Amino acid sequence: MITSGLRKTPHTRRSSAGAFGDIFTRQTITSYKNILEALFEFNNKTMEIDDSFFIPMIKHVIDRASKRCPNQDVQDELTTFALQLYTNIWLIQAKESEPDFDEEQEMSNAREVFLGHYKSHSRVT
Repeated sequence: MITSGLRKTPHTRRSSAGAFGDIFTRQTITSYKNILEALFEFNNKTMEIDDSFFIPMIKHVIDRASKRCPNQDVQDELTTFALQLYTNIWLIQAKESEPDFDEEQEMSNAREVFLGHYKSHSRVT
C-alpha cells in the first residue's frame, strides 16, 4: 500500500506515557543518579565541600536533569534520591561520633539541613 511518503523518523521520542513511560526518561534518571552517587562519594571521602555549597551544587545537577527531561517526576525522584544519600551519610557520621544516637532525630536533622540548603537556592540555568 502506498502512503503519502511521510515516515516517522526512528529517533522520535514519544512523550511520557505515565510516570517514566519512555526509555529516554529512565536513562536520564539512571545517568544522573550515577553522577549524584559519585559526587556524594567524593565529598564523603574528602570532606572538603561544606554543605552550604555542596547541597546547592547537588540541586544544580538535579535542575540540569530536569531541564534535559522536563518532567516533575524526574526532579522529585532525583531530589528524593539525593536526600536519601545525604541522610545515609549523616547517619554513618552520627553513629561514628555517638554510638547511642537517636536515629529518628538524626534522620529528621539531616532532612532539615538538606532541605534548608536545597530550597534556599534558586534554580541556576
